[in-house]
Amino acid sequence: MARPTKKEQTARKISKAVSKLTPEAVQKLEQVFALDASLKEICFYLDISERTFYNWKERNVELFQRLEALREKPVLKARGTIISSLDDPKNSQWYLEHKKKAEFGVKPADVNVNVNIAQILDTLEGNGLPALKSADPAIIEQEEFEDAIHEQHQG
Repeated sequence: MARPTKKEQTARKISKAVSKLTPEAVQKLEQVFALDASLKEICFYLDISERTFYNWKERNVELFQRLEALREKPVLKARGTIISSLDDPKNSQWYLEHKKKAEFGVKPADVNVNVNIAQILDTLEGNGLPALKSADPAIIEQEEFEDAIHEQHQG
């Protein structure tokens, strides 16, 4: 392999000096990773480029594994907040609905969906959309109904 030129050696020295991962930078990284910040936010906070960030990440694998683990901090804090608020029945219900869905979650049979086509058409007409010309929406098949509405908007 060819020996680096003086220019390449100088560029490498400058690169290492500019992108030196100082203890202060590590502390800032810990702070922003603990907030689950995005790459853009991390770079802004540390006043570095994305390239510098990725260089640091490549050279400091163990550090960045630890930093990635810090992203769980907000999740743990949120979990603690939820758990500490379970004395409130509404919070307890919400927790059970999300944590034990099979037993406490809202099932499709629990949801009442009653669609009144005539009311929907009245609402559409009230918002300035043209009505269907001569069709009874209760009789029209779903596809025909959608086609009729599409034609009304086209025509």
